[in-house]
Amino acid sequence: MLPLASIVQAGGGLIEEALRDHPSTIRGTFQLIGEWLARASEYLQKDEAGLFAEFLFVLLCSVLASTLAFSHKRLSKRRSLGTEDCYVEFLWNDFEVVPKVGEQYEYIVHYPPTKADRGPPEFTISMHNGDIAIPFCVQHDTLNGQARVQFTPRVSGFYTFRLAVEHVPIPGSPFLKRFDPGEPTASHTTVSNFMPVMVTGDRTALQLKLRLRDRYANETFIDDANAARLEKMLRLRVERCDSGKASAVTYSVWRDDVLLNSTTLSVQLPSPGRFRLRLLYDGAPLAKSPRIDVIVVCETRYHALMNYNEEDPTSELNLGESALFSDAQHHQIKCSIRVVPDAGGSGSQVHFIASDKTVAKIAINSSLKVFLRDRTVELANSQGPLRVAVASEHSSLFIYAGLLHLVGRSAGAGKAFEERRDLLAIRVC
Repeated sequence: MLPLASIVQAGGGLIEEALRDHPSTIRGTFQLIGEWLARASEYLQKDEAGLFAEFLFVLLCSVLASTLAFSHKRLSKRRSLGTEDCYVEFLWNDFEVVPKVGEQYEYIVHYPPTKADRGPPEFTISMHNGDIAIPFCVQHDTLNGQARVQFTPRVSGFYTFRLAVEHVPIPGSPFLKRFDPGEPTASHTTVSNFMPVMVTGDRTALQLKLRLRDRYANETFIDDANAARLEKMLRLRVERCDSGKASAVTYSVWRDDVLLNSTTLSVQLPSPGRFRLRLLYDGAPLAKSPRIDVIVVCETRYHALMNYNEEDPTSELNLGESALFSDAQHHQIKCSIRVVPDAGGSGSQVHFIASDKTVAKIAINSSLKVFLRDRTVELANSQGPLRVAVASEHSSLFIYAGLLHLVGRSAGAGKAFEERRDLLAIRVC
């Protein structure tokens, strides 16, 4: 046997050894090289005239194998350092899925915001033993750098989930949230869901529209099994929050048409005043239940109760997708409500923009409070635009108890006007 043929066989042994040390992604390449070397060895043992061709072939294979091994070593080093262009892998702790087979779990992963041309990162989820595939879905919010990874285990047992994010540098570990689909208790109420409303004059009937949906699929979650449970446990509590007057009324919110993903409830309040609405599930305040999300709106998505004018202080104005304001001559001005990020990145602003671009300025006094999800922000500037101190969290904004100051020109007659109104409540979703 020729010396070079022996080298080929020795090279094949090195390839087999490398196969045991490298991951499956490179394994197939080494297997292919090994097959080539085996066939070349058989051919060269019969044809000793191909010494030069044999030498070139072995040299090429050696260089290729060395390059792949070096690349894998460098890739592994980058993975541990967490640098750019790496394959980042986070190992999460084991947890038991007994007996909650078929229930949904969720992980929230934060990553740096990506550009539009780059697209969202790629996520892969695997078990520690790799024998059972877990179906999952990912909902990306690339603007805020967040992804919701949701999956449903099909078998009981202990799992170790690994989340691999490709080509995205992630500083530190992602924020991990285990989604426990157990019965709702007070421990689940992390966000207050109260909605303060003002009822004046003889308008003691309040129309509430409830929407029940799956928090994640945006579809109706109610089925036969959950319908009976909700009918017994879901209640609406109306609490009076006027000073010195403590009273509460609890209503059942169940209606047959809730299966159609919405129901309308007419609440008869005992008397005019300021009230707080709370949703209760099995006696505990309900903010975000594990499997359902109950949204309370008053007739429209944008809702306001305000004094219309001094002559009729009991009248109400409901804001739709556009707000209708009236000047002193009762000319209506259509204004849209927008919450936009501040150019400096320090917060957000609320803009009231007229359809004909004539409203020059809207100022809200410093007594206004902003309820931004579970945070309350006091306004400091009495003349400037409304500034929200929390950036990128303006999807649900609640403005309450303030003075609305409109300055501009009416859309009808084109006359200048200036008007002040007591603003009781505006909800912008």
